Amino acid sequence: MKKKLLITLLVMLLILSGCSNVNRPGKQAKGSESKKIVQSGLNNEDKDSKETVDKKSSPNKTAPSQKNMSEKPIGWGMVRDSEHKTPEIPKETKELIDKYGAIFTGDESSKVIYFTFDEGYENGYTPVILDTLKEKNVKAAFFVTGSYIKQHPDYVKRMVREGHIVGNHTMTHPSLPTITNEKIKLELEGVDELMMKETGKKTKYLRPPKGDYTKRTLKSTKEMGYTTVFWSLAFRDWQPLPGGSTESYDTVMANIHPGAVVLLHAESKDDTEALPKMIDAIRAQGYEFKSLDSIR
Repeated sequence: MKKKLLITLLVMLLILSGCSNVNRPGKQAKGSESKKIVQSGLNNEDKDSKETVDKKSSPNKTAPSQKNMSEKPIGWGMVRDSEHKTPEIPKETKELIDKYGAIFTGDESSKVIYFTFDEGYENGYTPVILDTLKEKNVKAAFFVTGSYIKQHPDYVKRMVREGHIVGNHTMTHPSLPTITNEKIKLELEGVDELMMKETGKKTKYLRPPKGDYTKRTLKSTKEMGYTTVFWSLAFRDWQPLPGGSTESYDTVMANIHPGAVVLLHAESKDDTEALPKMIDAIRAQGYEFKSLDSIR
């Protein structure tokens, strides 16, 4: 009897011990998991702290990578004014424009207009535009890409010969904030090499593709010797307008203002057809056409 009782007690002890051992690993696992999460956070903090120390202790080592990193583009934009006054731009944008010598308007105190044309590709209208400008005695600025110079060197030579400004629109039309300073330099210098070959002149004005910019790109391109040119009057003329040349004419006439830098696309049939009437009507309102060179 005593023997059976002892055996029973031993069995019960073994069962209780087994249950206890089953519970403990679970608790330990939970504790270990929590510890890993906390430790992971500490590791991140340590890493951030180390990076902060490294940046402070060796700024020259980290500055180039920070300077040349790609960024999210800021798109050029403004609020149009229906009373023929200068469009509004954000205060921060105006400060950047002034700091880095960029242009989006000219002399806002006088009735002057600056015509600029973007030339990414040719639709056969540039010769007609040049004929009109010559007939009306208007000097404009043409912003050309590298591929445009390669494909139409005679048009570019004519622009220079007839007293127009030829500006830089980059070799391949990238959004400048998305590429490094080194690549920006290659894009701009590539155009200048082609310009020197064809015309013996380099560009000094830059129109950033798509109007994209950041503080970095404005700063770096200024240091490279270029003046960035935005605009104060533009519309979706790179595609056929629903209202044709009438819409082109009406849009420009409704939004001109003293010192306006007008962006037109030379591949636009609508702009090309509206241009003679547009020039005459602008002059009839007392405006004078000037070159970008007169702004500086």
